[in-house]
Amino acid sequence: MSKTNTNPKAAPDLRAKVRGEDRPRLPLLAERPGDAHVQNALGYTLVDHGKNLPEARGLITAALAQSPDNAATLDTMGLLLYREGKYTEALDYLKRANESGADPEIDLHIGEVQWAMGDQAGARKTWAAALEAAPDNEKLRKRIVAARERLAGVQVGDAALERAAQLCMGLGTDGLRGELTVIRAARALAALDGTPAVGDSQIRRVAKPALRHRLRRDPLDETDASARVDRAVQEVLGT
Repeated sequence: MSKTNTNPKAAPDLRAKVRGEDRPRLPLLAERPGDAHVQNALGYTLVDHGKNLPEARGLITAALAQSPDNAATLDTMGLLLYREGKYTEALDYLKRANESGADPEIDLHIGEVQWAMGDQAGARKTWAAALEAAPDNEKLRKRIVAARERLAGVQVGDAALERAAQLCMGLGTDGLRGELTVIRAARALAALDGTPAVGDSQIRRVAKPALRHRLRRDPLDETDASARVDRAVQEVLGT
């Protein structure tokens, strides 16, 4: 039985080869016939670009037959069903994918289906949790913001910019990258929350995942990174 990667973003090299063109698919399938990894990667690319959904269904169904509990393939089938307008079935597959291998992109797809089904509150909650878990995921952030179509109206005032700067200075992060990540993620969260401007609530929620991996090692402070960020947040934003 073929083994496949459980990451929904598996085989980026394969997807890059078929993105926007049809010709490379046949050589890939000929080189690795019956390979669930290839079948899912190609199926996902077709679905993601809305191209030849019947062919995509055949590829994804074949991959699922080999690995019925694979998170990547369950996610792809859920995305296909969403594109076909079969929202209830899509949500079932996506939830199964999330149980088999949690990934922010699965949360993105779940939120899209929830939104299409009229559960805007559920979609916001799903997307917010995904963004908090992966604030550096540019694709996730852009697609969430596009789905909500609110980012253009969200303001980032001087107070929010100052808060982000104070956090980064207090933690000694390198350059402006940390501040930019905090503000961008907080702005997207504000859009999801439906608030007109970035506030302390959004900054607090994204600070830890955005900054803990950007800290310089302090030989005089053995506190782990997450605790250091929590302490800085408390000092800057209060309890």
